Amino acid sequence: MCFVQSGQVLVADLFHRFYITALSSGSYFGDYCVLFGIPSNFFFVANWQFSKKELLRMKENGKSQMTHTMSIPRKKFNQILTDYPAFTVFLRQRAIIRRAFWRQIELEYEKSLTK
Repeated sequence: MCFVQSGQVLVADLFHRFYITALSSGSYFGDYCVLFGIPSNFFFVANWQFSKKELLRMKENGKSQMTHTMSIPRKKFNQILTDYPAFTVFLRQRAIIRRAFWRQIELEYEKSLTK
């Protein structure tokens, strides 16, 4: 599971045809995969607006406009879920809602292609 510390992470469909949403600082992703043990149907992109050359230059200059994320290893996250069952219920409900929302956007896009 990953948290967006700063910047933005774009959520795209698995085939990179379109972006579903942008996750900003304080957002998280990867919860559904850990909670339900299935691979993601989405692709997450950070620092999309910068070339490799620009990223290296920013790193060298100590200036950071880049997206920074933090992650919790699966084993640690599963331990948190075991220790806090009420939190687990909340996260599962949120994960289902978020995934359904993203999946609906994906289906609408695919439907628009057939018109």
